Order: sequence, then structure tokens, then C-alpha cells
Amino acid sequence: NLPKPEGVVTRGDKLFARGPGFVLIETPSGHKFWVGTNHQKSKALSEGETDIEVAQWRLAEAKMTNQIINELKKEGPAEVYFAGDMNDELGLQKFEEEAGGSAIEAIGGQGENALTILTQKLSDEGVISFTGYRSSRYRSMIDHAFATPEGLKHVEKVFVFDGDLAEVASDHLP
Repeated sequence: NLPKPEGVVTRGDKLFARGPGFVLIETPSGHKFWVGTNHQKSKALSEGETDIEVAQWRLAEAKMTNQIINELKKEGPAEVYFAGDMNDELGLQKFEEEAGGSAIEAIGGQGENALTILTQKLSDEGVISFTGYRSSRYRSMIDHAFATPEGLKHVEKVFVFDGDLAEVASDHLP
């Protein structure tokens, strides 16, 4: 029951474009953890929108996503994993800076609300997750994964699968 932040330009009264959604998973051995996904609002502009307004909306979505993850963590279990199409590379573009910050970093949070950006190293290495509709103009790492500190101990490896089956399933690689 978290309210939409004041002063954020959106379409209608909804903050989120698509998501986030979370499920509580319990393994046969009784281990419980949260898994969430989303499709962050794109940077594409609709008629009448500015880059800064869209960046503010994305930033509000991201901050709220971090707040939701931390609310789930408080309810328990504290182990939360979150991944999806963030529609953004790591780093800060000029209009994002003017809007108040990076949406990806905002999902990651700070201090006691900090999550680990599991895809940071892949991004730093130039790995791509978006194949750009088979056009080399659009190839980048815009899909990201995060974990709470309590979940990190269970993360063994983070990678992008780019086998033949993945390429026919989507323009995003798992």
C-alpha cells in the first residue's frame, strides 16, 4: 500500500509501467526466499514528454522498487532476488543527472537498504543482454539482477546465456 510519490509525471495515476511482481518461493527442504521481476519504464518519449520527465518517472519507479524489496525483507524472509528488463545501462546520462540520478543505482539503494547489483561485473566487461532485434545498433546490457545481502551467499555465478535457443526466444538474453 505504498503511495505514488508526489510530483512525478506519469500516465494516469499509476507509477509503474509494468511491474514489479514478487513471489515467495519455498523449496522442498523448507528454504524460503523472494524472487521479483519487472519491466522498467523505457526511456522512449511519448508525445509531450521530455527526457527529464521520463527520467524522473523511471527514478521514482526505481526508488519505489527498492522500498518494496526492503519491505519484503523486513516481513521475511530477508533473502530477496530481483531481475528484469531495466531498459537502462549502468551509468548516468546528462538528462538522468538533471532528473536526480540513475534508475539502476536507485534500485540498488544505499546504506541499510542497499542491494548488490549482480550484473555490475558483466556490464563493466561489456557483456550484452539485449540483442537489439538482431540489429547491431542496439546491443547493450539493459537487463540487471540484484540481491539483498542475505541472498548473496547463495549466488554462485552470474552470466548471460547466449545459446541458439535463447536467441530465438527473445531479443533479451537470459
